[in-house]
Amino acid sequence: MGTLGITGACANPNLNVYRRAFIKRKSLSTGLFESTWTEITSDIKKWGSVKMTTDVTRPGKLTIDGIRLSVQNTDGKFNAPDNESSLWYGYGSQQRTLVKVSAGFYRDTQSSSLIWNRLKAPGTAYWDEDRWDQVNWDQDDVIFTGIISGDVILGDNQEVQLQVKPLMQVFKDFPAPMLTGLNDSITASGFMTLLRDQTDGSGNFLFRPFFGDTTTYWDISATSNIFSAISTNTSDSLKGKSVFDVMESLAEAERFLCYIDNSGVFRFTPNTASASVDFQFYGVNKFNSNYGHGIKSIGRYSYDQGRYYSRVEVKFREESTTTSYSIVQSGLTITSANAAWQYGQKSLNIENLFIPTSTAAATIAQSIYTDVTSLRRVLEFKSSFVPHLNLLDKISVYIDTSDIPSTETLWDLNDWDTELTWDDSRGNAIILEGQEFKFLSIDINLDTFETSYVAREL
Repeated sequence: MGTLGITGACANPNLNVYRRAFIKRKSLSTGLFESTWTEITSDIKKWGSVKMTTDVTRPGKLTIDGIRLSVQNTDGKFNAPDNESSLWYGYGSQQRTLVKVSAGFYRDTQSSSLIWNRLKAPGTAYWDEDRWDQVNWDQDDVIFTGIISGDVILGDNQEVQLQVKPLMQVFKDFPAPMLTGLNDSITASGFMTLLRDQTDGSGNFLFRPFFGDTTTYWDISATSNIFSAISTNTSDSLKGKSVFDVMESLAEAERFLCYIDNSGVFRFTPNTASASVDFQFYGVNKFNSNYGHGIKSIGRYSYDQGRYYSRVEVKFREESTTTSYSIVQSGLTITSANAAWQYGQKSLNIENLFIPTSTAAATIAQSIYTDVTSLRRVLEFKSSFVPHLNLLDKISVYIDTSDIPSTETLWDLNDWDTELTWDDSRGNAIILEGQEFKFLSIDINLDTFETSYVAREL
């Protein structure tokens, strides 16, 4: 298989797919995670899905849902830690056990000496480690990293459901007022660095153990705006908020993204989508030797009325005065060319009191307005297994669902003219010739190896 790229692997009909799952338990003596992963692949009966979503109305928010692993428990491996049969016997609680799921392609080959070898991709191939932007793969096939969070319930059917939430859960569970080290010159990147270096007061890091117990798994881009509203842990802006709430507000205020990627790396980076097309999808009546025939079905292709707004209002100060808002709106005139008249006056109201200045608020309002004031189409479709795509990727789509794709006429409806040619019979067929989209949602079903997408026209 060599250094087979992602496009070649997805298009190759001779490759099989694999998925694996691993856990890391906590030591009873130190409380830290064990150094090596324990594989539980053979115990899993149902894998569930890995789903990522975002929304044009709140561009700083990127959500990765948890997964539910259904495991067989005939030998008691998933019993409570006080049971000798349990994988956790002699370890700490099952709660907050690290879980990772990997997936990819493989092919079995036989050498001239009749020895069978299993070649995998990723493996010697490359995955997209450099954020979300490359076609090739880096050396990691991990597509989800999380923690067990929630009741581990035993039933009489010898199955256990493991609720696995994304790593961001460790920040959702931690109250922001419990942080130490805040100061009156704190920046957004400084806050993320403070999280990375946060300790229990005795030199033990609070969050690093979930990220390889090293700074290598923290990618924090520098910012310069000062957020005096969170200068101390008694600040009103932190009351009732989790660390995650603060992270999300700071990311939106800076027009950044704060997320944990598939392989478990914490990233705080500018919210910049790919400039070039990362992947191409081909459907009915279309084929490409590099990308194959990827689209299996289309569930929806229509204008996205629900994400159209003629007005964006961003509130960035506590007091309700005219200077507390930044507003961008369309003019309203009764003409066929006026979008506000054609589609209605709709206002998108956003409140983020972490936005530092009126200039920053105006930039955010204008950016969102530019995206939502244009009525665009949404495409919902399913493809075969494509494990590497992410929400910042740009795709192009080729499909023609008409019965007989042609630029010629298809049936002679024009009064049996003497040309004896066929008129166009495409009707309402979906015809896309390289139109570009960005993702709103990606859902990888690990049981069926099928991926579902919601993508919005660029």
